[in-house]
Amino acid sequence: MTKQGLATLLDATAELLDKTPEFLLYDESDMEEEAYYGFDEEEKAFEISRDDDATWVLSGEKLMKLFNMTNFDRDESVMKFARQLRGMGVDEALRARGAKDGDLVRIGKFEFEFVD
Repeated sequence: MTKQGLATLLDATAELLDKTPEFLLYDESDMEEEAYYGFDEEEKAFEISRDDDATWVLSGEKLMKLFNMTNFDRDESVMKFARQLRGMGVDEALRARGAKDGDLVRIGKFEFEFVD
């Protein structure tokens, strides 16, 4: 097809679209109530407290869910868990609260050393 032929075809198509009445793809009365799939800020992903023995204690629903899904027998799983904690801001929050390199951190009955 030549350039002029293509231009003529495009002009004819545009003219036809201008003449065509608008039609709905669906009837709004058929639509059910609206659903919202946005992001609602939820409660904090974790909480930090200090035990009597000076151990940092991490808790929270999201943190415990990640903890319970982690296979601590596999190094890859442990490293992934550590990255997830870092991504949630746990490392930064512990530093802000005064945690130092070598401090003990507890999640449930699991304890590990904080590495700065």
